[in-house]
Amino acid sequence: MSSKPKVALSQDFLLHLARLPAAVQGKVLKWAIRFQTDPTASGFNYEKLRAARDPHLRSVRIDGDWRGIIFVPPRSDLYILLYVDHHDEAYHWAENRKLTINPVTGAMQVVVVEEVSAPPAPTVPAVRPAPDERDGRPSLFAAFSDTELLSLGTPADLLPRVRQIASEVELDALQPVLPIEAYEGLFLVAASDTVSQVLSARETHVDRLIDTEDFARSVETAESQSRFVVVENDEALTAIMNAPLAQWRVFLHPLQKRLAVGNRSGPVRVLGGAGTGKTVLAMHRATWLAEHATPEGKKVLVTTFTRNLAIDIETNLNTLCSRDVMSRIEVRNLDA
Repeated sequence: MSSKPKVALSQDFLLHLARLPAAVQGKVLKWAIRFQTDPTASGFNYEKLRAARDPHLRSVRIDGDWRGIIFVPPRSDLYILLYVDHHDEAYHWAENRKLTINPVTGAMQVVVVEEVSAPPAPTVPAVRPAPDERDGRPSLFAAFSDTELLSLGTPADLLPRVRQIASEVELDALQPVLPIEAYEGLFLVAASDTVSQVLSARETHVDRLIDTEDFARSVETAESQSRFVVVENDEALTAIMNAPLAQWRVFLHPLQKRLAVGNRSGPVRVLGGAGTGKTVLAMHRATWLAEHATPEGKKVLVTTFTRNLAIDIETNLNTLCSRDVMSRIEVRNLDA
């Protein structure tokens, strides 16, 4: 007897769903419950997206105007809900998206392909490339091999674009399309950290053989579960899809919740690979401390060495917290 196919939800799917009108959310939830029960049922009409860069993306009809975008990998019983929107908007979103597995870290990543200005190299070279230049300026990452950039979390499709970056300002401009672990790693090596230091701090192992077509295995990794959640039954699906927008804006895997709450007798060190949600966990932990364990007149201090990350943390905390709780939290960039 074959096992039941897996269904996963992406962070983008949940974020956008939470912004839709309540009546539409209800339609999507009813449809998603049927889909989770058996995504191979004959009632689902998977349509190929001829304009999409990713050949494994499919459109499914939710009702007359609303469409879901599904990733269906060729070698596994895995179905990933990536996005939902009006027909034209959903198709447009899918045109320039690819779901890939990083060939060095094994993390599953959604890539915006329109940012790529040249095709990716078919293999991962072990040697360092010749220095790149842009308008006569050397690339910020000319000294690093493709393997090193990939190990920091850079998607293979974005290597040509990253090699065009000649300043931290240009790196910041690319942040919206980079996975958080890639931006963080690139920022740190641009600020003189070594790749080894970054990987050691993350406890990331890059000596494994990665199958870039095994999405079923990739979605089970901690790196992927910071962006995708596998739903096991209708109850779990309903709870996840009914969660408030604030929860999904700062995606916290359920297994991390026990680290975010409760009193501790002393310092706690949380280790994890790139993209596993350490920053998100810190935000939830700061929120809990401010709400339950901070005396009157005192504050919880959240620090980072990255200016943009400090801004993002403060913005997300303002969404996650009430005004009263936020008044007891201070976010500071120590590199300022």
